Amino acid sequence: MEDHPTPRPQFLDWLHQSRTVLHMLGRLTGTMWRTAPLYISLAVAINVATAALPVLDIYATKNLVDEVTRLIGHTSQGIAAALAWLGGVLALQLLSLGLQPVYQLVLTHLKLKINYHFDREIAMKSSKLPLVYFDSPDYYDKYERAQSLSGDKGIGFVEAALHIAQSALSITGFLFVLYQFHWLLGTGLLLVMVPSLWIHLRIGKLRFNQMFQQTAAVRKINYLIGLMTRRESAKELRIFNLSSYLFDKVQTYYWQNAREQIALQKRAAWSVFRVDGMSRLLQGVGIVFLIWASSLGRLTIGAYVALVQAMSSTQGYLFIITNRLSTIYESALYVGNIYEYLDFQEEEKREEYQEYQGLTDRGIEVSGLSFKYPNSQGWILHNISLHIRPGEKVAIVGDNGAGKSTLIKCLLGLYTPAEGMVRYGGVDIREIDPDKFREHISATFQDYVCYQFTLRENIGLGSLEGMHDESRLMNAAHKGQADQIAEMLPGGYDAELGHAFGEGQELSQGQWQKIALSRAFLRDAEVVVLDEPTAALDPMAEAAVFERFVSLSEGKTAIFISHRLGSCRMADRILVLKDGRLVEQGHHLELINANGTYAHMFRTQAQWYMEDKVEVG
Repeated sequence: MEDHPTPRPQFLDWLHQSRTVLHMLGRLTGTMWRTAPLYISLAVAINVATAALPVLDIYATKNLVDEVTRLIGHTSQGIAAALAWLGGVLALQLLSLGLQPVYQLVLTHLKLKINYHFDREIAMKSSKLPLVYFDSPDYYDKYERAQSLSGDKGIGFVEAALHIAQSALSITGFLFVLYQFHWLLGTGLLLVMVPSLWIHLRIGKLRFNQMFQQTAAVRKINYLIGLMTRRESAKELRIFNLSSYLFDKVQTYYWQNAREQIALQKRAAWSVFRVDGMSRLLQGVGIVFLIWASSLGRLTIGAYVALVQAMSSTQGYLFIITNRLSTIYESALYVGNIYEYLDFQEEEKREEYQEYQGLTDRGIEVSGLSFKYPNSQGWILHNISLHIRPGEKVAIVGDNGAGKSTLIKCLLGLYTPAEGMVRYGGVDIREIDPDKFREHISATFQDYVCYQFTLRENIGLGSLEGMHDESRLMNAAHKGQADQIAEMLPGGYDAELGHAFGEGQELSQGQWQKIALSRAFLRDAEVVVLDEPTAALDPMAEAAVFERFVSLSEGKTAIFISHRLGSCRMADRILVLKDGRLVEQGHHLELINANGTYAHMFRTQAQWYMEDKVEVG
């Protein structure tokens, strides 16, 4: 007989989640204190002061009402006492009013510090993650949840915790007043809190679960709206008249989420109405009890007013506590997503690294290299072994999907092979400090970045210390032909580029590519890589770039990828990839004579450049 797993009891689920929530609250509290200890302290102090004011106000109001009652009954010895209590009431109210803007100012400082902390942590975390993470949709779901919830949920937790502390202190004073008259009044109001707390915690959990499930749909909505609003896609959307189609998709995802949110809100509203309605009825019963006691002469008018006010305020503060506890519970679940992102395993760091000695005479050695993405069955690269000599110029070619760019990322240490290894100068690349290693390599990728900065910065980001070294900067610009762009721009190297921030100069794709190439040339690297960065250039311009690249990289080890095989003639050796395997390697003429994969690709491509004969009639 097949054994079925026994479902875990609901109590154990609740206990496990409660422990998770408490862990997150402890972690978040520590983060808050380390981030802004001064403003946390000020907020707590203001809350303690604010908590005492309502109790003192009830006491002063009771005495004021009693004094006025005696004045009306002509049993008072004068108006001075009533005026004194009135002054006390006004002073307490003015103090309460004065503390509120101060408290809001403190919260503003606190929120800004917390937002900055989480934004910085998330951004810095992203820069330390293995590059392979960025190829996983699960990563983007977690990033979306972390980034969109970071600061607001953090400050929401702080505000809720402070409100609870303030309310608890105020309730302590009110209950003391109520218990002075009868124990049932205080006990009854405390019991009202239990179902209200349970309902609000339940609603918080349901809202969190809904948010979690809707993350993928929200990312799709943002992606679709981005397509409709970005410059890069504007031309194609108009040519193919795609706006209505894309917005229909937005509408589908949006209203699917909206219907789920409305259904949950209806459910929550009905549950809250039942619990809060019961609380109001119980409050009415308590007031009836006070009216009955007053009819027996057991209460003065001032005492009656004070007790009714204490009951009403206690119930109001109990509602605040249950509501804020729900907020804390919900915040803890949300903030768990932030810490889940911040707990991603970073690029592996060893305690000790071998000193990078350069390529020496051994160059770059690749042995048995295979690669696949985590949680994927398909291999991208299969058992690749090769040797690149120091100073050699190597071209990598192959069909789309052959694994060319993946091999480049493995050679540069951006991807960690699942099997095999890459050695620089005889040392496993994993045993070299990645920061020190990357100081000796430079690359321009096919998806290079068009920074919306100045031209100087766009080139200077290739080597920050060279950004303001005019001779180095201009030399790099000359190598990549970005100097021609500087000559045509009104501000030269200090001209702003791009339209993202309003006043920049927009450039063609070919011009951006020249800037990206210049950026790579700025670094005095031992190994230079071009991962098909010239795709938008015409064949003649691309040939000129590669010819320039080969001549300027004299004395360096150069690796480049190109789909136009004519450019590969300049390489010392050509590596041919097919289906993730290294199937051929050699010089252009050797591979042509071998009449294999490369020769077939070259002849097929050459046909596109042969002039057709035109008959003249």
